[in-house]
Amino acid sequence: MSYTDVKSALGFALVLLVEYWIPPRPPVTFHLWSLKVIFLGLYFVYGLWFVPHWISKWIWTPLAYGVPTFILVTLMHWMPPLYRVQKKTSIGLWVFFSFVLALVYGTYMYVR
Repeated sequence: MSYTDVKSALGFALVLLVEYWIPPRPPVTFHLWSLKVIFLGLYFVYGLWFVPHWISKWIWTPLAYGVPTFILVTLMHWMPPLYRVQKKTSIGLWVFFSFVLALVYGTYMYVR
């Protein structure tokens, strides 16, 4: 993980924190919103950067990046969203989306 990746992650978290104040505001307090943003950021940083980089020393790189991405995105189906969602996506469609995203991300990190 490079210094630019860390700056990008921090910038994204800052944007999400500022987004709270842009109308329409979410029906939660700023403290709860901040906690959700921090945990979501850590979830992505560890799931997409640290863990795959660490396990890529032992297994094939596309698999090292693809499997954690698949697990991370699949588990997001059950995470409470930052905003209320009108329609719930079926688990089959969500798993398919997770698989495609993991395949693309694992391939990209291998080719890169």
